Amino acid sequence: MTVWLFGDSVFRGAALAKFPDLYSAEEAAAEPLWPLRSPARVMNILLGEMVVRLGGNTGLPDRVEKCALKLEARIAQGGVAAGDQVVMLDIGRHFEDPDRHEAAWRRLRAAARPARVILCEAFGAGARGRREAQHDALYGARSHNDALKAAALAPGEDAAAWLPLAAAIADFHETLGRCWSLSAFQKDEAHVTQWGQMRLAALIAQAAFPGRPLDGPRLAALAARLWRPLGAPDPASAAEIAALAVAPAPLSPPAPAGPPA
Repeated sequence: MTVWLFGDSVFRGAALAKFPDLYSAEEAAAEPLWPLRSPARVMNILLGEMVVRLGGNTGLPDRVEKCALKLEARIAQGGVAAGDQVVMLDIGRHFEDPDRHEAAWRRLRAAARPARVILCEAFGAGARGRREAQHDALYGARSHNDALKAAALAPGEDAAAWLPLAAAIADFHETLGRCWSLSAFQKDEAHVTQWGQMRLAALIAQAAFPGRPLDGPRLAALAARLWRPLGAPDPASAAEIAALAVAPAPLSPPAPAGPPA
């Protein structure tokens, strides 16, 4: 069984300086964060096997039908099997119209049948005021995340699982800032950093394989080795943050240091 990630730049690997598929072999060898190059890569580390792959795009808001047709063709040709899982996430521009947003996600949900589908809640930290990328902003009576949830949970043979992400990632972001002066979000307040990517990967892995233990110690050891390019204060802090990223929500952050004895 394979888990396919369909989405936008987050799944493509936007936490690196550029997308992993744009690296030459020489650049990849010189990139210290190459072992953490994408959500799929981090999920495979946590799962201990190569079962997660990048599938393709969701196409929101302008190319949804084209992407849906490509997904249907892949399924018809056996590229995505009936027993596989399809995880979809798009944190970019939305329709600025929740009804159209819901219809688009219903189309994508239907295109992935008969695979098991997980639709992921969009997240962010304000998107620097860009309303077209704020998925919790109300347009009339509901937000685009409300529309996405409705698309996931609408009854039908192609019904999808709904994965809430925004609160868990926001909680992790707050803990990073308070305890280590780090961030789960890049400067655009939409895309995740390497730390945010760890949290995202863990949450999706937990949803795709409920009850399956994740190899948090392996990720923590890798983070400790890469503490400098990750921007952590020291190896121990890097390992602690990685372990926290894998913890089930809600987080249990480290206790603040007490006064000197």
